[in-house]
Amino acid sequence: MNEIRSITPNEIDALISLIANAYPSFDATREETVQPFRKQVLASIKDPGPSRFYAYYRDEQMVGGMRLYDYTVNWHGSKLLAGGVGSVAVDLLHKKEKIAKELLTFFLRHYRGQGAHIAFLYSFRPDFYKRMGFGFGTTWYEYRIQPASIPKGQGKEQLTYLTEADIPQLRECYQRVMEKTHGMIEISDQDIKRWFTDKKNRIVGYKRGHLIHGYMTFQFQNNHPKNAFHNDLHVKEWIAEEPAVHQAFFAFLHSQADQFQRVVFYVQDREFYHLFDDPRNGTYNMIPPLSHEMHTTGAGLMVRILNAKRALTTPAIYPFGKVNAVFTFHIRDSFLTENEQRFTIQFAEGKPTLSNHKGEAPVVHMDISDLSALLYGAVSLDTLLTYGQVTVSEPAATQALLALFPKVATPVCTTFF
Repeated sequence: MNEIRSITPNEIDALISLIANAYPSFDATREETVQPFRKQVLASIKDPGPSRFYAYYRDEQMVGGMRLYDYTVNWHGSKLLAGGVGSVAVDLLHKKEKIAKELLTFFLRHYRGQGAHIAFLYSFRPDFYKRMGFGFGTTWYEYRIQPASIPKGQGKEQLTYLTEADIPQLRECYQRVMEKTHGMIEISDQDIKRWFTDKKNRIVGYKRGHLIHGYMTFQFQNNHPKNAFHNDLHVKEWIAEEPAVHQAFFAFLHSQADQFQRVVFYVQDREFYHLFDDPRNGTYNMIPPLSHEMHTTGAGLMVRILNAKRALTTPAIYPFGKVNAVFTFHIRDSFLTENEQRFTIQFAEGKPTLSNHKGEAPVVHMDISDLSALLYGAVSLDTLLTYGQVTVSEPAATQALLALFPKVATPVCTTFF
């Protein structure tokens, strides 16, 4: 008999064994790795909060597991419930038995039943989750910049090292930025405390009066096998409420040229390279016909709409253009069959209403993965139409459809799970 349920305290060791086999980076031979994880799991069992561990049992044997997260996300200016999933693991002896599929189906239906519009995950293989209906989220860019090429900035005297005593103010700073930034997820004091648990982290903040207006976490990393003095400074997170904070961080990083060869940035801003005199990343690769390599790019967070009909009839799901039109949407969803839908929506000045329109309306065909990325703001409708990922039965209706889905702010998400 197969069952998916939350785990009990006496099953924690079985979960640890499962995770260790699925994720070799989780070194179960080291107590400094295992003990914090064991405490974390036990705490989530005793006091179920925003995250819980579930396992897949076959005849009472644990053969799969995952962790679910309840999130609140800034979605185009509205706070919406979203579900996250991480630590998806399958026993090595039970691969290719559709256990991961059943775990993900449980995850999606759980949050769909909770009334959430959105599901998030970080993929170990994008193609695997794309076939499950997840669309790509915001692109990450890794820049490797020489400190001397970073703007000189100003205001470095406002920077100070932060400690755990600053956690409440750090969270307040993050919250203020989150409430103005589409895509960001609320975090807790416990989330921030983990930054200080990682002893490699250095955290500096921009303080004015009693408030923190920005912070930066960074680490040092050696870049030469035979020279301990050859190091890069890796900026892990950078939050700023105003331009003065950016300028202070620039001044700090620019001043590090004597100690670090490169400052490594991980950002979601595709225009970031405009800040530097020399944005090249040190590989000196040339991209035809005559372009200098500036960064490497990665696909990280993936997003999925859980109920297409409910989402597209919810005004908060997208800042629809003020268009008067009627469209029939045919959404393909081969993974979550109840979400394979065809429905008609009437838009009055951009406000959507499910319609029983009797006449023929233009039909918009798209996959749930593309709809998810579109509503998230990670891809434009213009792009999807141009490459044929979205089609419209009546070409004359294309302009009205484009006006209904104007380009929006690119989402930003710094939460990892």
